[in-house]
Amino acid sequence: MKCFRKIGCLFLFFVFLFSPAVVFADNQEKRIKSFGRFSFDGEPPLYAPGKLLVKFKSIPQPRYEKEIVFTVPLIKEKIIFRPAGWAIEGMKQVTFLNKELEVESISRLAETGPLAQIVRIRLRKDFDLLKVAAEYQKKEEVLAAEPDFLYRSFWLPDDPYFSASPADWFQWNLERVKMPEAWEYQPRGGAASVRVAVIDTGVAFEDYFNGTQQFVRAPELAQVPIHSPISLNSTISCDESCLFCDWRDSPIIGVHPNDDGVHGTHVAGTIFQLAGNNSHGAGMAFNVSLMPVKVLNYCGAGLISDIALGIDLAVAQGADVINLSLGGPSYSAVLETAVKGAHQAGVTVVAAAGNSFGLPVSYPAAYPETIAVGATRWDNRRSDFSDFGPELDLVAPGGQLVNDEATAFLDQNHDFLPDGIVQQTTEFTDFTRFTAVKEPDLLGLRCIAEDELYYFIDDSCGVFEGTSMAAPHVAAAAALMLSLDPSLTPDQIKEVLVQTADPAVIPDYNEAECGAGLLNVASALAAVALSPTPADSAGDVNRDGKVNLGDFGAWWPYYRAFAWPANLKPDFDNDGLAALNDSGFIFLNFGH
Repeated sequence: MKCFRKIGCLFLFFVFLFSPAVVFADNQEKRIKSFGRFSFDGEPPLYAPGKLLVKFKSIPQPRYEKEIVFTVPLIKEKIIFRPAGWAIEGMKQVTFLNKELEVESISRLAETGPLAQIVRIRLRKDFDLLKVAAEYQKKEEVLAAEPDFLYRSFWLPDDPYFSASPADWFQWNLERVKMPEAWEYQPRGGAASVRVAVIDTGVAFEDYFNGTQQFVRAPELAQVPIHSPISLNSTISCDESCLFCDWRDSPIIGVHPNDDGVHGTHVAGTIFQLAGNNSHGAGMAFNVSLMPVKVLNYCGAGLISDIALGIDLAVAQGADVINLSLGGPSYSAVLETAVKGAHQAGVTVVAAAGNSFGLPVSYPAAYPETIAVGATRWDNRRSDFSDFGPELDLVAPGGQLVNDEATAFLDQNHDFLPDGIVQQTTEFTDFTRFTAVKEPDLLGLRCIAEDELYYFIDDSCGVFEGTSMAAPHVAAAAALMLSLDPSLTPDQIKEVLVQTADPAVIPDYNEAECGAGLLNVASALAAVALSPTPADSAGDVNRDGKVNLGDFGAWWPYYRAFAWPANLKPDFDNDGLAALNDSGFIFLNFGH
């Protein structure tokens, strides 16, 4: 059977398709790498690092105890030579253990009722929490001690394309990046305050008649919040064959970036398609805000100047994440300037590696400021078309429609559908109609048609392949991370995604071809959600993460005062007074 990738022919020109670490004890022994305020592992940690819950036989009375060596009468201040420690009244053994472990803080879970017997303990240093819990458990006054375990909700979308039945699991890609586990951290699909710009052929985001063509909002994007749509009526204009093109002097900027090339809507679907509406398929971050930016024409063609301007406009309109499922083989200083500008503005830029069957990573993915994404197929191997090289950061599902010899359709999960990425998009010939997986034909096949020459993928099915399809998986993951912690920087997001990527699930893993491994959204969200809130470092008055002369300057105006702004912490021994003993912490930890 001769196969023909009809979809691929449309995307010509610049577009390419589509503290020490905690150690788990006994049978849970795993080492978690540390990076700043994050913890990483191949799967979500079982409990929050540095936090312990201890239940006592009676209601404990914790207090911050000062070890007084002597007092200078003239100064009338207590001089402390040794660090203070947390004590529990009448419990000497526990108090001694608290000091030995350098406990950062202790607080009762509740003031009254049965939970008043339980305290939260935050450790200043990282320890094996299971072993620490065992030490507390040995104390006579203690009934129970345990880490602060993570429990999660049990939510899965009811969309029929995302099914527990392998025979109907059209959206196999979502399981591959651990979305069932990730949705337990983000069952609402992220926060609308996070804005993702899809810079592409446009998106079916509105009902609009432009005088010639009628556009309709995709049903699966009907409830997605839209922010600042941007249309660059491209400087490149092609005929219907996409072979003959003319150029305008400059693009016409507007607010109707409707999709006349189907590619952008499909890309957006991976991020934004509604989930839990018992219809079609699911998107990964369906509650974040969509910023559609049209820089490519219906042929999937666009000039670097258009793309660079689209990036710049998206940044100006407040994008938090930019998805670039496009690229070309040539370095461009202009495009690099736009990408660097976005990165410096705090915008995370995700780009497709390219579909040239293993050639070097394309631009803009090759710029170090981007997250460069390659593609994998159903069995987690690199898709044969996916480009790779040292610039590649990680891989995500991009599908593969035909086998390695290109002689037959590839259907590794036996759902009678070629193994592409399934999302709702517009049909090629009618922008008021939208794709859906068809019922099997007489041979049991879905979405495979034939004419007098060859078999091909039916345009109305919504099955695409490409690194273009892989990139939005990573953009969606970044949006979900920002929904949990809006303070994350692009470099932190990239580091988390790279550190949590899973190489072990890729057969015959090769770093050169697959970067750090396969995207693992659940582990990335766990790294963010379970990161301990940075404790007030003793001496860090202005809470900027370091102790220096700036802290002494911030502390001095409140010397001997009983009140201070909420954003300052000049009273480290919690006695209600900013005094000389508090300044001692500044000098003790100076430079850290």
